[in-house]
Amino acid sequence: MSLEYFEGPAGSGKTYQLIEALKTVLVTRPLLEGEAVLGLTYMHGSRRRMHNRLTQISGLRGRFLACTVDSMARRVICRWRTMARSLDPLLDFNASADFQNICRVAALVTAKGNVSSWLKVRYPVVVVDELQDCKGNHLGIIQAIESCCHVIAAADEFQDLQQTGASDAVVWLHQGSGKRNILTGNKRTNETILLQAADRLRSSQDCGDILKGALMSALNANVAAGHIARTICWKKPKDMAILTPTNPEKSAFVQDVAKRLTSKPIKPKGITKDVGPFTVIWESNVEEEKALLLNSLGSLTQGISLFRLRQMCSNNKGPLGDLLQWAEKKIAYQGPNAIFE
Repeated sequence: MSLEYFEGPAGSGKTYQLIEALKTVLVTRPLLEGEAVLGLTYMHGSRRRMHNRLTQISGLRGRFLACTVDSMARRVICRWRTMARSLDPLLDFNASADFQNICRVAALVTAKGNVSSWLKVRYPVVVVDELQDCKGNHLGIIQAIESCCHVIAAADEFQDLQQTGASDAVVWLHQGSGKRNILTGNKRTNETILLQAADRLRSSQDCGDILKGALMSALNANVAAGHIARTICWKKPKDMAILTPTNPEKSAFVQDVAKRLTSKPIKPKGITKDVGPFTVIWESNVEEEKALLLNSLGSLTQGISLFRLRQMCSNNKGPLGDLLQWAEKKIAYQGPNAIFE
């Protein structure tokens, strides 16, 4: 079919242009009865952001699916089970999800003529954000989809944190005949220090001398949380990213900072009133989200009611929140006393 993609550094507006390009396509080629837009990402965090953006497009409500490539792969092999088993007789649909194997089989299934024909009819337009994260069988699934659907993608080779050097997905984009759009500048911030440091990093240069005056040190987690709270109070950002060298599970310091920011108000030095508490949503990969979900739910040998699930998940914007959203949809079909196992 056809491919259009956007490349540029973080903050250059790739996702914004992705959605604007989708709007243009929907004007020139409106969705027909039974058609929908498919939104794909590699990470759950970007999947949530894409879902929010798609809900804001007029006329698209209820006519899109935003999911990870892993989730789409599972949907494909569950829909074409017989074909999937013919390719891998040992594929067990009842066992815990082995997404490496699922994506391998899904890439083969998606390339089949009748499957690609269904994708073309159901999802004539597919948007893919953070494409640089897709490689191997994940990329194979995208390539199979691109052969039958109009794909609009966004990628930045520099943001591929899984490997150094060339990104398989970006190389594939460059080798094709898709329309390439190069974005420059930064729409996310006008902080000179950050912009200069970002330019240095992208060109593999040292940025320590630039950041020296902006770095802060903290003796403990409470002081660090106070610094962050004061910065939020001064800058008043709508959203703010906190970068850490490791995830909370591997660092007691990171855990304590996040706990202080989210547990109760803080009165930072130099601020006359309490601020916070704040909501912190951690970016994570599929395996981390799965482990968090299972650990939070505990033993469910007796099942769980929707009422209990709401008690556990109602204030969570991560995987538990997603689980609750899924369960609430199921309750509409199974009745108020449904048990989820």
